[in-house]
Amino acid sequence: MAKSILIVDDEQEIAELLAMGFASKGFETETAFSVSEAETKIQGGQHFDVVLSDIRMPRQDGVTLLKWIQERGGPKPVVMMMTGFSQYSEAQLKALGAHSLINKPLAVDTVIDLIKSAEA
Repeated sequence: MAKSILIVDDEQEIAELLAMGFASKGFETETAFSVSEAETKIQGGQHFDVVLSDIRMPRQDGVTLLKWIQERGGPKPVVMMMTGFSQYSEAQLKALGAHSLINKPLAVDTVIDLIKSAEA
């Protein structure tokens, strides 16, 4: 099972609550509060098995991050997108390389089940 997850959400409280939830289930967690912060962590050599990113964020949205991850060389994390309201369908996001679209509020156990299905 995946061991490390990067949670990307401009709402710091949500990102930190998710990080605590995943940590309680045995994951190593990191948070980023913007696309640029997430890119910096990934470029800095940190390995993540999963990237869980909000879609709607100021400046750059999660789809920008998804495309950036897909264009990079090397191993790719499983990318899951989350949203409270999305202008993208799950099919559109999957076509761009996302594993799934999860509606907020989300349950950590639901995401873990999706991670397990991605690894199967």
